[in-house]
Amino acid sequence: MQAKKFVPEFLLALTTETQWDETQSAAFEKLKNWDFALTRESMAASIYENLYRKTSENLVKNKLSPDLLASVKGNRVILENLMVKVLTDKTSLWIDDKTTPETETFDDIVIRSFKETVSDLSAELGANTNDWNWGKIHTFTIKHPLGVVSTLDKIFKLNKGPFEVLGSYHTVCPYSYSYNNLYNVNHGASHRHIFDVSNWDASKTIIPTGTSGIPASKFYLDQTDLYINNQYHADPFSWEEVQKSANFKMKLFPE
Repeated sequence: MQAKKFVPEFLLALTTETQWDETQSAAFEKLKNWDFALTRESMAASIYENLYRKTSENLVKNKLSPDLLASVKGNRVILENLMVKVLTDKTSLWIDDKTTPETETFDDIVIRSFKETVSDLSAELGANTNDWNWGKIHTFTIKHPLGVVSTLDKIFKLNKGPFEVLGSYHTVCPYSYSYNNLYNVNHGASHRHIFDVSNWDASKTIIPTGTSGIPASKFYLDQTDLYINNQYHADPFSWEEVQKSANFKMKLFPE
């Protein structure tokens, strides 16, 4: 929904520029023909996420100190509020770059941001826009606290990933990242449930990791692949179905 709001405005601005090179033209066509789905395979998703971020940053970075800019980039709500305001008021004082003699328009900022987007994606993924799949740069890694020690990670397989993931911080399926650490997913849905109110025993659920935090356990990160692929396991509700599905039993004895 965020992209549906901003992409038409970006395209209007970009049509005012006619001097595009081959890669820029190809990127423009992908953005113009996008269906607004942030899938792993989408090239337009990579273009949009970069373009939106760079446009918001170019509105503020020449007016803020480096420390304050980093702080603002860490709070996307502030930047989104600014972007929404600028869309409704394209004479906003935030638009002009105070470090240049010219008076920039919103179109100028979008065009600058688009050129920077294409340059960055070309440097990271190559000049062929068909290789700019969102999942190649938008990844998720589950990290054990001891996994920062590479030797321990290799021996005990503490970490899992990186996984190519869909979505973003503004989608229903959230795989969020910080503007200060692109595009490494740092949080999302802690668990997912599908409840069937006509038959509670048909309910399903999934979590990102597993029911054990011990790497030696077979239940360590055993749900991760299902989670990444938007799949689920059964979530029985009635006592009879729970008994059928149980692999273990725990008995509590009062002292």
